Amino acid sequence: MTSAILLVLAAAPAAALDFLVMADWGGQGSKPYTTKAELSTAVGMGKVAASVNATFTLAVGDNFYSKGVDSVDSARFQDTFEDVFTADSLSIPFYVTAGNHDHHGNIQAQLDYQDRSPRWKYPDLWYTFSEDVGGDARIQFVLIDTVVLAGSSDVRDPTTGDITDELRGSELPGPADRARAQSQMAWLEQTLNSSQADFLVVAGHYPVWSICEHGPTGFLVSQVKPMLERHHVTAYIAGHDHCMETLVDGNIDHHGMGAAHSNDPSTAHESKVPDGALKFHSPGQSGGFGSFTVNATSFVARHHEGDGTLAYTHSSRGPRSKTPSPPPAPPAPSPAPAGRAWECHDGHDVDGHDVGLDDADLGGVGSTDITACEARCTAAVAQGCTAIRWHKTDAHCHVLSGDTPSRDDFQDALKPDSAHAACVLLKTSPG
Repeated sequence: MTSAILLVLAAAPAAALDFLVMADWGGQGSKPYTTKAELSTAVGMGKVAASVNATFTLAVGDNFYSKGVDSVDSARFQDTFEDVFTADSLSIPFYVTAGNHDHHGNIQAQLDYQDRSPRWKYPDLWYTFSEDVGGDARIQFVLIDTVVLAGSSDVRDPTTGDITDELRGSELPGPADRARAQSQMAWLEQTLNSSQADFLVVAGHYPVWSICEHGPTGFLVSQVKPMLERHHVTAYIAGHDHCMETLVDGNIDHHGMGAAHSNDPSTAHESKVPDGALKFHSPGQSGGFGSFTVNATSFVARHHEGDGTLAYTHSSRGPRSKTPSPPPAPPAPSPAPAGRAWECHDGHDVDGHDVGLDDADLGGVGSTDITACEARCTAAVAQGCTAIRWHKTDAHCHVLSGDTPSRDDFQDALKPDSAHAACVLLKTSPG
């Protein structure tokens, strides 16, 4: 009888799920390969994990400062991870994704380390997993690689290759490998679209919104945020900016958890986020991390100082709608001149020289949608404008001038690029 009761208890679903989050935790590139803030964070995480019986931790990038690791045999795995997060309560899985500093090194080595450590969970650069939260409810986690999507933030010395500065989120160049980025975006869309989880969390190193030193990430704002909204994502969790912050944009919470390595007081981008979005910000004292509690009816996020002290508790979120919202209708094209019609190709770019057109970079044109760029071209038709290139991540307009290419020639010159759109003013009548 006793064993039967034990079996029933063992099979009973959990009443809630507790997990931790840290980001930008990766020590430093010289001995002792740790920082004061990282060590403080590890101690505080151990305390909080024990108090809530945490099931796992998310480690959201910049796992090894400042150049990642060179091989799966690197001592950094031991010095910066295994020998730091040593509390018994942290003998739990750490689900990992990469940051910009990790991509300086051998990122495959971090994937391979999953076979060396029972705690290190990193099956692919982007992946998903789900957990029960009690009451037949589930939460799904979608970990993405934002460096593959938005590009590297590094500014390098052309002679030595050394990193001399970091680009802000609005300055990122876009993907180094466009095909790889498009593959990830297609996977993300399919994964979010098919989710039937009651709570849905996306985590990636670069933030969508942030008021701190790097600020919002233009590519994520223009390309990923609409997906999060369309599929009713509960929260987006990020690092990169070395502060603790929570912002709310519509029905999505944005939690910045990047204080585990160091603390930066910058609020340089406070004016670059939606009005009223900021709910909490702190550079923290020494380190910082997050804890989350999820049950069938609520999702609660907390920020902690490195020593575990509670700094902020965000208001609870209820279960999400599982029915995707329809994608927004594209803006109506700017009226074309008589005898012309716009043909636009979203997710593509074009080199004007390939179709015999001169390229003029207008920069921003006072609006965040493509119609403002189209209007600049239609106003300059008499000067030969016949096509545009629109960089969606920073609302950037190029006008292309010359003899109007044929439809086939223009389409042949198009190249897939999720950060751009290209349009041509085709003649519909002689003249």
